[in-house]
Amino acid sequence: MNDQVTNANRRILIIDDNQDIHADFRKVFDSTQASTSKIDQLEAELFGGGAIPSDELLLQVEVDSAFHGQQGIEMALEAARQGKPYYMAFVDVRMPPGIDGIQTIKAIWKELPDLQCVICTAYSDYDWNAIHRELGTSSNLLILKKPFDAVEVLQLAQSLAEKADLARTAKQYLVELEQQVQQLEQARTAAVAASRAKGEFLANMSHELRTPLNGVIGMGQLLMDTPLTAQQQRYVDAARLSAKVLLQLINDVLDFSKIEAGRLELEAIDFDPSTIIERVISIITDQARQKGLDVLCFVDPNLPATLRGDPSRWQQILINLLANAVKFTAEGHVSLDVAVESAQQGELIVRCQVRDTGIGIPPERLPLLFQCFSQVDSSTTRKYGGTGLGLSICKKLAEMMGGEIGVESEPGQGATFWFTVRFGSSATPTGRYAETVAAWDGLRVLLVGDSPTIVSSIQRQIGAWQIACELVGDGAVAAARLREAHTANQRYQIAIVDGTLAEVKLDQLSAVAAADQETAVLVIVPPGDERADQPSQQPGIAGYLCKPITASRLFNAMMLALQPPSQSAAGQPDRPSAPRSRSRQRGPVVMKDTRILLVEDNEINQQVASELLRAAGYRCDIRANGREAVETLAQAEYDVVLMDCQMPEMDGYEATRAVRQMEQSRAAGHRPLPIIALTANAMAGDRQRCLEAGMTDYVKKPLNRHELIATLERHLGNREQGTGNREQVPAPAASQVAPALVAGTAPAPSAGTTSPPPGTRPGATSADDALSPASAVAPALVAGTAPVTVTAPPLDRQSLIERFLGDWEFVENILEKFQQQVGVDLEELERSIHARNAEQAALLAHRIKGAAANVSATEVSRIAAELERMGRAASLDNAGERLVALRGEKQRLEQFIRDELPAWTVETT
Repeated sequence: MNDQVTNANRRILIIDDNQDIHADFRKVFDSTQASTSKIDQLEAELFGGGAIPSDELLLQVEVDSAFHGQQGIEMALEAARQGKPYYMAFVDVRMPPGIDGIQTIKAIWKELPDLQCVICTAYSDYDWNAIHRELGTSSNLLILKKPFDAVEVLQLAQSLAEKADLARTAKQYLVELEQQVQQLEQARTAAVAASRAKGEFLANMSHELRTPLNGVIGMGQLLMDTPLTAQQQRYVDAARLSAKVLLQLINDVLDFSKIEAGRLELEAIDFDPSTIIERVISIITDQARQKGLDVLCFVDPNLPATLRGDPSRWQQILINLLANAVKFTAEGHVSLDVAVESAQQGELIVRCQVRDTGIGIPPERLPLLFQCFSQVDSSTTRKYGGTGLGLSICKKLAEMMGGEIGVESEPGQGATFWFTVRFGSSATPTGRYAETVAAWDGLRVLLVGDSPTIVSSIQRQIGAWQIACELVGDGAVAAARLREAHTANQRYQIAIVDGTLAEVKLDQLSAVAAADQETAVLVIVPPGDERADQPSQQPGIAGYLCKPITASRLFNAMMLALQPPSQSAAGQPDRPSAPRSRSRQRGPVVMKDTRILLVEDNEINQQVASELLRAAGYRCDIRANGREAVETLAQAEYDVVLMDCQMPEMDGYEATRAVRQMEQSRAAGHRPLPIIALTANAMAGDRQRCLEAGMTDYVKKPLNRHELIATLERHLGNREQGTGNREQVPAPAASQVAPALVAGTAPAPSAGTTSPPPGTRPGATSADDALSPASAVAPALVAGTAPVTVTAPPLDRQSLIERFLGDWEFVENILEKFQQQVGVDLEELERSIHARNAEQAALLAHRIKGAAANVSATEVSRIAAELERMGRAASLDNAGERLVALRGEKQRLEQFIRDELPAWTVETT
């Protein structure tokens, strides 16, 4: 700050009733009249050394005088109002008449607390304690003892001037800083709004893009199941691959956007880590097999059977790293190691390593790998593709899960990516295989193979279970070792043999094992080998072990091999065979000449209904919404319509009214077209709504085979008794509608039916009394009084058997599609809840509820129903909690389908 600016604000006010004092002050500050020699001399004596130049001591100030306290107060306030405030005031203590100096300062500070005041007093006037009691503690108060010295006054004024300048500058800085803070806050608010808008845009666009892409991928898969020429097959493969790549890019961008916006939330649910590992290896196997790569897997025996955390995000990191490993590896293998790094106080850190034998990474590129939109170099970007977001997302996910990520690599020597994740451990954090493996004490395994990569991986896993495992590389040598062990009574209980050995050597081994009857031979076969799903027809071979060999597959195969032999029909011991085919063999179905239109928007429900109809000999055409149904019925004739009530574009009620209007415009005299509602609601109000819309009857969801076919046949029988065609038929009167709609009674059983449909209480006559599979299993769940912990199986077995006639091949297919669809629906449901879109949330929850009920996923359906009720009531406060529960139940269902469903199919077939 320059002198001109500083001096412009240097005004001093003298408040004293003695005019001589004013004259003395002016002499001190008047640089044009005062003689400086004495001042210089006094200063030299005071501080020692040479005199200070007078131009540095004398201040260019403006001095004003007030001769009593009230005048001083008024002058100080007026100067402040004019924007020319005093920076200091000398105030005498004793000033008649009116108020003294202490009261004057108190009045000035009431309006101008920053004015620096110097009390001019003798100690006999006021002592310090009295002054402190009156004025309090202030950095703007000083005392000048009378009689004062000129140098002392001058130094005091100069110091306070500098202090005032600093205070004024600091105040200005604070004002500017406050303005900057406000600007930054406005910018932050705008940035948050922009980020939210970006996130919502990406979420909406992701949904809009993924929906048709999922259709393209699904239709491509269906097309591949039809007879195609080689050229057509190549075209379809290319289209599906492109769609999958595009879908992955969309998912990466959405995940990255969620993470950057801080909107990605992690689940905390219990899950089986072995299930995730199996799924990841299964997903990556097809990609690896196309390139001729081996996939290896090792799981630490100390990994608990149950962990608590976010399994889907852990799976996402694993799949991304393994997919990258396969992408950048031309030959050799990729491997996954999962180990417990540390465990304490209910938490453990899991370390995962993905190794490959690929191209490697130059050292200078390693620091760039986990940055956004970065790959090793531009040439690999062109050759291998990708967004460069995958590793960045992995890094952020690992950090969000309490871990870290890193890489070790050399060019041409492959790469090892590793990451750690912090999980909660179960109450009994023992390894999955600990108890069984402990019972295998003394077990001896002979491992036979000439592929170092495969056999060493198996040997490592078996060794981690503390089981003795001997490795030999030749089939003939292995046969000799089995004979020697038999002779020495030190038999190998299991021999694991690489199926790529020459057949003659495998024959030798199986012959020795068959003769010994104490050694079970497991044969390693390539991925997709049909022998893995068939009983062994070769004596001495207990079963087949399909690559890639994970800990779970190896353990299960060894368990099977070690089971005691059962007695065959001929009385001979026989090893357990592989499960039989899961398709129930039925005689050919005679298809009826009946035209049925099925109107349903949910793909799962479409397939369930069409399969139930097909099994009963009925064909159906499918339309996805009411508008398509109306257009179809305007062009073609059908014998009956199965109409879903809740659909996009045009729901079932509106579509039915449109059909009845078309019938009104035609000639009279014939019976109306039967329209049977498919509804998950069976309350009186819902029945009345169906009646008012012109529907003929209804069938409750989840669809029951007996009820569906009985209702269908009843209306088809009534129709056969009519005459002529369906043109110009008036809408049905109330008396023409099925009694179930009017009175709420259950549909009458068809001819030959002696028992109520499965899942219905004996003697039930009301549709409201008919129990769905969920309520049949646990009525408390329907009432909403069930405990949080769910112990019942996530699938209703009896309902599945009854609905699909034990056709487990179809069950597996429909469950696979259900898992895919519900995953997409859950993502959309989460976004709807986050956006507080209650209407959309209710529709999505209804969609999940209906699909889950039709595949007998009772608990998933129940939780989805709760979310639907919340959405319809526009009360989403607790929806996040129920969404977490729904995700957890979905995870439990997926684990059950993988681990337990095969046993159901074997028992049933």
